[in-house]
Amino acid sequence: PTPTPTPSPAPTSTPTQTPIPPPAAPPLAQARQALHEGDYEAAIAALERFLAASPDADRAAEARFLLARAFLAAGQSEQAGALLETLAGHEDAIARFPEIHYWLAKTLLSADPARAAQAFEAYAALSPHLAAAVWIRAGDAWRQAGELDRAVAAYSQALSLAAGVATALHAREGLAETALAADDPAAAIAQYEAILQQARSPAYRAEIFYRLGQAQAAAGLTANAWASYHQATRTAPGSRYAYLALVALVDAAQAVDPLLRAEIDIAAGAYLPAMTVLRLHLEQTPDDRTAQAYALLAQAYEDAEDYAQSGEAWRQVLDLATDEAMRSDAWLGLGRSYWRRGMKEEAREVYLQAAERSSDPETAATALWWAAVLAGQDEALWRRAAEDFM
Repeated sequence: PTPTPTPSPAPTSTPTQTPIPPPAAPPLAQARQALHEGDYEAAIAALERFLAASPDADRAAEARFLLARAFLAAGQSEQAGALLETLAGHEDAIARFPEIHYWLAKTLLSADPARAAQAFEAYAALSPHLAAAVWIRAGDAWRQAGELDRAVAAYSQALSLAAGVATALHAREGLAETALAADDPAAAIAQYEAILQQARSPAYRAEIFYRLGQAQAAAGLTANAWASYHQATRTAPGSRYAYLALVALVDAAQAVDPLLRAEIDIAAGAYLPAMTVLRLHLEQTPDDRTAQAYALLAQAYEDAEDYAQSGEAWRQVLDLATDEAMRSDAWLGLGRSYWRRGMKEEAREVYLQAAERSSDPETAATALWWAAVLAGQDEALWRRAAEDFM
């Protein structure tokens, strides 16, 4: 008998599943996210809607604290201050959010620094892990309010609690500045000298040497002040405080090494004084630092966008320098002097010479890459070639 074919089952339709949207974040979480993202207006609107719904006391306190922070971030300090003042009077809110005192102090600082100092101190008492840094804030506020004795007490408390060097140094700075405000330069000198025993950053040491010089000058210790200013210039010639110290020395007609003076002037953007002192040095005192003087002169002209003069000075460096690092700077500087004037072919020739003659692989690779770029060739290809060359 012929087998009967088995019937195929009828196809069944698969029901379409509508994706279920994720649940909306709770209102306070939305507000925190908006605050984190810098959308302060959205945070304010969300928090005001939440508070209008009369939440329980704990969540209302959290919402008001977040709202105060949003107001403060949005520049609405009066609204922030009013909320924080209210919260600061509620022990339950302070127990949950002791930083209410900190933010209240921030709102008070410009109008009422004494009350701000009190708020900082209240926060320090409730936050042992941050206490030293907060006591420094309190000291700053007391000093701003003219309460110098209380400022000294706050800075001293910070110093006694400081677990790290940086916090201790900042506390000593506060003590020194308060001593100067109290017309006690000797106490300021002692603090600055203590800072220099621990400070390591050259730029920071230059600042402290400069401030020490100011305190010594206020104490009538003129020669000591000049010595401190000299230390500032030598410690970090590129820093702002080296320049301020240089100005103090020049105003006092104190001799400063001309090349150091030029280096400081160039870093400060005082190109004409740097050019003047270097030209005078080259005319009157040719010595074994002539190549270095021309390198500084080239840098001054380049920074002042006088590329023709910078090119001439870089050529002098190439003629005189034996130091390979200085010659490398000169090759690349000479190439820039042509390129900045739109003389691309001349710049390219200089870079090719630099790649051929420089004994420094990094300089040669850099010069080779710029030569290729100026020739209009594929930058990625020549970057790989320069890396292979190195």
